[in-house]
Amino acid sequence: MTFFELKLFSLKQSKVLRIESTQDIDDNIAELLGNFACQTDEDERRVKIESLQQNTHILRENIGNFVDRYKQNVPQLNQLGTFISSLEDGEYFYIFPNAEMETIQIAELGNQLQAINKGLDIQGTQDEFLLIFGDILGNYDMLAFSGESRANIGESDKSKVRCRFCGNDSSTVHFRKKAHAISEALGNKGLVCNEECDSCNENFGNGIETDLIAFFSLYRAFFGIKGKGGGAPKLKGKNFSVRKEASGEVNFSIIGEGTDFPRRVEAHTYEKVSQQNIYRALCKYVVSVMPVVNIPALDECIKWINRVLPLEQLPPVHMRVVNELYSEYPSLSVYVRKNADQMIPHMVGEFRFANIVLVFIVPASVKDAMSFANMSDLDKFWEMSHFSKIGPRSEWIVLRLDSDEKRELRFSINFEKRV
Repeated sequence: MTFFELKLFSLKQSKVLRIESTQDIDDNIAELLGNFACQTDEDERRVKIESLQQNTHILRENIGNFVDRYKQNVPQLNQLGTFISSLEDGEYFYIFPNAEMETIQIAELGNQLQAINKGLDIQGTQDEFLLIFGDILGNYDMLAFSGESRANIGESDKSKVRCRFCGNDSSTVHFRKKAHAISEALGNKGLVCNEECDSCNENFGNGIETDLIAFFSLYRAFFGIKGKGGGAPKLKGKNFSVRKEASGEVNFSIIGEGTDFPRRVEAHTYEKVSQQNIYRALCKYVVSVMPVVNIPALDECIKWINRVLPLEQLPPVHMRVVNELYSEYPSLSVYVRKNADQMIPHMVGEFRFANIVLVFIVPASVKDAMSFANMSDLDKFWEMSHFSKIGPRSEWIVLRLDSDEKRELRFSINFEKRV
């Protein structure tokens, strides 16, 4: 059995259209590619296509008509129609039939598209991109996921599905509930893991994920990030409350303070959280979004997520506030090492929520020779990564999340009075 693959890339999205190749389908594919053709040789049945394309009214109409004609027999074509219809008039995009591409090539395409669509210097933009991202993408494959998009990850046939976290299949557990790959309370709208059973979903939702949500609770309330149910969250602690008004103003009330303007407040919540649960939830997100081929290497990590395997010391987590990266939707990038260099970690997560960036090592991978629990263990990774090239390491806050004891969650808040 052979397949035809069409890779499409725009600034906002990418699609991989994969169709089983048969004689009838091959004729349709030739017609499809003709819409993007630069030159067509009907005698040789060859179509020359430029990778860089521009969306036009004619192209959009032709693709729409093509999809309407054949989507009943080839439902995958609906993805093509969705991709083209989402492009703006005149927007440039890339198309690659049956092409194998590495992560760094895909990232370079996105960078080039940004330059082309914004009228920037392409070579200068490319040189800057390679200076910042060349090293890490030369050593790692990157997978990116956004809570703004809608995607179902894993096996969709419930008769074949197996839970990534407990290993059970549909003969012993149910897969009836929608399992969000990233907690819905953090603003994830459509990123769903098909391979998380109802029991694990309930355990995580009432367990480790609640600790991570509590960790972000001040940011959720401050920015008014809507989660499950759509209502803007409010946070009320023992000595404070915070909510974002409909006007956009943030109301922060302090209970029990004097009349003088406070410079610093220790905000005591009613929540008790485990530091390791915060880390477990981040790694649970990684397991939820990974291609199934990567899951076996994380067997020990999954046992730790499920509290079956104890880990006394974890790698440090790096945290930074980057206001210009603010988003109301969470996002997760996962870097998977593509070589045998065990001086750098096998898998690294970059989780973004509101204006917070968290960088963490996925622990206990079978492909790691050390725990990366010491700061010096991360020196080589940090030096090659884009994190060090867009700002000094000193700008990052280092979090040690080794404790598994439930402790009261507190926030230290500094105030600056401006006239």
